[in-house]
Amino acid sequence: MIQLPHAPRPKVRVISTDDQILLGLSQCLEPHFKIEWVQASQWPLDRSHSDVQVVIHTDPQAVQAGQILLVSKPNLDANWIEVRWPTQDPNTLVQLVRTLAQQQRHARQADWGIEQEVLQVLQTDQQAGRAIQSRMLPSHALSNEKIHIELGFFPSLLLSGDFADFFQADRPSRIMVLLADVAGHGVSSAMVTVVIKNLINRLRRNMERGSSFDLLSPSRVLERINNELQFTALGKHATVFCALIDSDQRSMTYSVAGHTPMPILAQDGQVVSLQGKGRPVGLFDAVEYSETVVELSEQGYHLCLASDGVLDLLSGQNTRERTDALAMLVGQCDGHLQKLTQGLSWHDGTTLPDDVTLLMIRGNA
Repeated sequence: MIQLPHAPRPKVRVISTDDQILLGLSQCLEPHFKIEWVQASQWPLDRSHSDVQVVIHTDPQAVQAGQILLVSKPNLDANWIEVRWPTQDPNTLVQLVRTLAQQQRHARQADWGIEQEVLQVLQTDQQAGRAIQSRMLPSHALSNEKIHIELGFFPSLLLSGDFADFFQADRPSRIMVLLADVAGHGVSSAMVTVVIKNLINRLRRNMERGSSFDLLSPSRVLERINNELQFTALGKHATVFCALIDSDQRSMTYSVAGHTPMPILAQDGQVVSLQGKGRPVGLFDAVEYSETVVELSEQGYHLCLASDGVLDLLSGQNTRERTDALAMLVGQCDGHLQKLTQGLSWHDGTTLPDDVTLLMIRGNA
């Protein structure tokens, strides 16, 4: 038969310098409570007792030594109850201590209820934040006769420090893609993704009305993001990969801000990690970023962008080995995101150590 464990005995702290009082209280209370005895000189009357249910004090400076016990719940604002000692009715003292212990337990349960309500409010707020953050991401794949782009977004918490975007630039054949990985995760990192999204939207509006064409330059986009984070002074930084894909010209122009792992390109039977470097955005003033142009095969290609959380899902002794493992999976997935995630042994419900974001870009022949 399975039995529930007995409830732990309430803990009573006795503060005294009198060994006889300790002996007498132990005989009276020990069967019902867990007694802890401390020297009065080492535990002032105003010291916190939040770890016990009842306090008994016999400080000779407060009362006549050995004549009166001061009994109270551990709330320093509570009134002390005077009890004559030695008592003629030990059961009365036991009942008093038991009553105070029960009152203290109920008070703590009420406090815990309040804490639970606060936690529930915070969780509700974070769930609302996740809904907002999800709406900032592309809601569906971008697909036409020349290119197909799909997003995999797997936050480790309700709120993520990852951000990805893709959209048509100035014409259907030119697509802008961006992947940002903010240091850390949670609310503060999620706020940075909002700043980046708002800036991208502003750059898109500027391009549409012809007031600025910064959006068509990946290096200039990174500079604008860096300036925005410096201006907002959030104390956060991010790594970013930004690229402009031109399907008509079969080329991609990209810039890098400290991003790891670098995107992996598979075409013409080869799988390579793109090259490039640059300082993360948000750390330094007036940073300049370079641009690299890579040709895209007319026979078709696929390109995988990933945040560094994906490396935690791969085997390997170091970043190089894990990046090589990712490159092998990208080469085998034929440009299909679902096939790649299956290779990563990822599935719904998996607890992730870090945010994982994947962008799969497939160029048709």
